[in-house]
Amino acid sequence: MDTVGLIGWNGKRNVGDDAMTAVIINYILKHVNPSANFRLLADADRLAHYTRANTEIKGFSRYNTFQSIPYVRRWLNPILFDRRLAHEASVLLVGGGSIFHTAVHSRRLSRVIAATRQAHPSAIIGSVGISIGPFQTTAQYKACKQAISQLDFVAVRDQRSWEILQSFELEI
Repeated sequence: MDTVGLIGWNGKRNVGDDAMTAVIINYILKHVNPSANFRLLADADRLAHYTRANTEIKGFSRYNTFQSIPYVRRWLNPILFDRRLAHEASVLLVGGGSIFHTAVHSRRLSRVIAATRQAHPSAIIGSVGISIGPFQTTAQYKACKQAISQLDFVAVRDQRSWEILQSFELEI
């Protein structure tokens, strides 16, 4: 493992989310790989200080600027951010609140996961602390199921998400 990619809860200046990121980073550095680097799908200028260890923790310049422009964010995210993250990360962790609830977002995550597996066939890809749904359409349900089916492991944070995950009937 050289680079761990984190998607979902970073760079929002939320104490709970930043604490979760710090725990993940410090656990990996202490117990898995002390020389791991981290690439967060977040604005480089908004990252908290997650560790005192001498490791590289990077976001993307102007990520939030691109996120604030609707059509730009939809078309440029895959080119500017997602592909670079997928190319760099041999481990990918997806986490945070309702990250799996819209078809658009679930499809984007599916593309990032597929690109990561293409760049690193033995990549470890999973989710931690996620909430799934609620879904307003069948397309949202199917897109979420498709994205989650590509993961090696899933850890949900609430009973409703657990029940939805069970309804997918996946072997994760």
